[in-house]
This record gives sequence, structure tokens and C-alpha cells, in this order.
Amino acid sequence: MAHKTPLPGTLQENLRWLKKALGNHRGAIFRDLAMPTPGGGTTQVLVVYFEAQASAQRVEFHLVRTLLERASRGAPLNLDVMLPATIELKTREEALEYLFRGKVLAQVEGDPSLYVVELSDMPHRDIPVPETETGITGPREAFTELLVMNLTQLRRRLPGTALHLESTWIGDQAPVEVVIAYAEGRTTERMLSEVRRRLGKIKVDGLQDSGQIAEALSDRALSLFPTVLITERPDTVIHYLMAGRVGVLMENAPRALIVPAVFLDFFVSVDDFYEWRPYVAFLRFLRFIAFNIAIPLPALYVSVTTYHLQALPTELTTSLLAQREGVPLPAPIEATVMTIIFEILREAGVRLPRSIGPTVSIVGGLVIGDAAIRSGITSPAMVLVVSATAVATFSLPSTTLANAATYYRYGVLALASAFGIFGLLIGYLAVLANLAHMTSLGVPYASPLFPFMGKHLATALGTKKRPPEGPGARPAPSLVQTAENYTEPKE
Repeated sequence: MAHKTPLPGTLQENLRWLKKALGNHRGAIFRDLAMPTPGGGTTQVLVVYFEAQASAQRVEFHLVRTLLERASRGAPLNLDVMLPATIELKTREEALEYLFRGKVLAQVEGDPSLYVVELSDMPHRDIPVPETETGITGPREAFTELLVMNLTQLRRRLPGTALHLESTWIGDQAPVEVVIAYAEGRTTERMLSEVRRRLGKIKVDGLQDSGQIAEALSDRALSLFPTVLITERPDTVIHYLMAGRVGVLMENAPRALIVPAVFLDFFVSVDDFYEWRPYVAFLRFLRFIAFNIAIPLPALYVSVTTYHLQALPTELTTSLLAQREGVPLPAPIEATVMTIIFEILREAGVRLPRSIGPTVSIVGGLVIGDAAIRSGITSPAMVLVVSATAVATFSLPSTTLANAATYYRYGVLALASAFGIFGLLIGYLAVLANLAHMTSLGVPYASPLFPFMGKHLATALGTKKRPPEGPGARPAPSLVQTAENYTEPKE
């Protein structure tokens, strides 16, 4: 436990200590106020805050003006009585922590206590529009870096006592507030205890984003498939809380974490919560097909054109051979080079400014593909395969799932290049075996497919309406509650 140093006590001692502690911090404001007393003397009042973090107008109106009014009436200047939103401080570390978080410190001469006053006005963005999880229907609000605003959005969508928010602090040098959110009666106590335990084991100096704690919530840190769902939308968080999941939000992070997350959760788009159910089921079916195209398609093309041309119709075989005539690179190397070029173009489109990023990636792909065909470096069929793989990858709602598909694509491609269609089958079976073996906070990652849970599978596929949501709704057994006895949480 970190050592705690008690405050000096008197106003002058606190003033000297604070000036020494904040000597290297530009923007620290020290106000030494002299309040008149009925006997003609003055009472010194110390006010300390950081500019642009605490509102100077609120300090003048709520604190200084109130002090002057009470002093003019001859009333005692007791901060804990004058301002209800005050906290008496005990240690130096506590005082600095509140100060750096935008609070105001105040002390009246003769009172040995230093108080923190809530008059903060931290710079923050207004509620933005979702950028990475865009949708046609549903709300148009996203999280910001201000935790209190994010929690307000959750309370507005789930009013009443159903929403539970537990606060903890992570970080040794720069503690950051982390909040565990869950809906009463929808998850299990074992799951909550496991989330608290894993968060409590994080030992770092400080955190800047919630993505840094996602690894601690994963059962296997080096797993390629994501086991923590990351979202920037408060409505998505509420939907999953009502489905028995646990949310984790952090100060300074515009995204929330959802655990446990199973494989089928990463095929859910934001529109799925609000669209017509048969249409949602059709779209999810298309996403499953896209996932099964994104991983094996280049490997399938390489294995067939290299080892199994006899399995194709004669006309197709003739066409492929004619296209590959004059191509200097073997099919495995050709596929690897073209997919790497595509990944570079995609990365360039992400890193470039938004005004030109999409244009550069699209035009660059067209120009490079056409130039590669004309120069004879690659065949039109290979460009078609790589383009179809790219479109299938982009159709996945989750970027983390798309990244996992990219990783496995190269592994399956390597096996297919060495062993043909048999290597492709071995690689694909290895992917399926990995899915069946994984867990997310003890919940089988492949559920409700394996183990099979028909009721939850219908909901996951979009063919069945979700349980009623909102205060007063009767909780239905969630996937977490149903799967609780299948496995134990592990790391």
C-alpha cells in the first residue's frame, strides 16, 4: 500500500507545501483572500485550482461570493456548512489527486481542515456521432473521454435501480477511475467476482485507454480471436448488459468493454437491434459467409491452381492457365504479395487524413491492380480473388474479428501452399478447433453453437426477439447464466 502523508494542518503550512509541490506545474492558481470580520479585521481564505480545469466563473460565484456574503453578515466561514458539496481531506496524496482532477481546494484560517470543492469544468468534447460503428437506424450518440458523461448516457437509457455501477481505481503513479456496469439479476455473481479480481490484478503506473485493460480481461492474452467486445455506443452497452454481460468503462476512454464476448457477438451490427428480424437473420448469414470467404479464399485458389487443376472443369482450367501464362511468380508467392499490398493500402487509407484516405486507398488499389495485370506480374484471377477477400473482410462488423481473419488467412495460405487442399483443410480445422477450445471469462467462446443452446442460438442468429428490456421487465436466463456450469474462468 502506498505511503500516506498527513496534511500539515494550518493554512500557512498547507500554502507552503502546495506551492512547493506544484512549483513545476504551469497553470496552478493560488488565491489568498482576505475576508472582513465584524471586529474590523480580516480572515484569510486559501483557494487553489488549475486554470481551465476548474471554472473561474463558478469559483467566483459559488465560493468567493458566498464567502463575502457570510463575512458581511458576521456569520462563521465554515466551508463544510456553506457548501454541501465539500469533502474534508486527510492526506497530501488525496489533496493532490483531487486537485489534478479539476477540483478546487479551499481552507479558512483557523480551521485545521483542507476541503475539496466540486467546481470543476474539465475540457471535453460534446457527445459525438459514432465513427467506427455507424448505422442506418438507432441512436446517433457515442461515448466521450469524460466518464461522468458516459455514465449519464447509460443512466438515461436504463433509469431506475436496475443499473449498477461499481467504481474502482487502477494505476500506481496516475490512478484512473474504472467503472464496472451490470444489470441487476441478469448476470451471475461469479462473473462479477471474476471481473473484479482481474481488474484488481492490473499493476501499472497509469492507463490511457480502456483497450489497455482488455488483455487482463481475456482468458488467453495471445489469442488471435477477440474475447472482449469493444464499443463506442452506449445503446450497445445497454443491450448487452440486459443480456447478462458486464461492461467496463474508464475515465479518458471513449470506448467501453463488454465481457464475456462469444464468437457470434462479433457478427452483430448496430442496426441489428432495431431492424426487422428476418432481415437481420439474412444479414448475419451473409456475414458468416463473408467470414468463411475472408480466411480460406486465397488459400483455396492457390491449392487448386498449384496442385488440383484436374478437379476443375476443362474450360475453367484452360482460362486459368491462359491467364497465368507469362506470370513470373508462383501462385503462392503471387497470392502472398498481392494480399500484403492490399494490407498496406488499407493501412495507408486509415493513416492518411480523412479527406483523402478513402480516395487514395480506392484509387491506389485500382491503379496498382490494373498496372500489375498489364505488366504481367499477376493474373486477373488473382486480383479478383484478393478483391473478393478484401470485400468479405470489410463486411465484418467488428474490426478485431477482421484482424483475426487476416492473421488466420496467412496461416491457412502457408499450409495450402505446402500441402494443397489437404493443408487448407488442416488449417481450417485448426481454426475451428481453436474456436471450440477458447473461453471468455469461463463462458465457452463457441456457445451457443458448442455447447448447443437452442434458445440462445435463435437469438444470436437474429431469428428470435431478444428478452424484454427495461426496468420492471422479467429477466430471462441469459447466455452467461445458462453457460455458468460448463467451464470455470481461467487465464
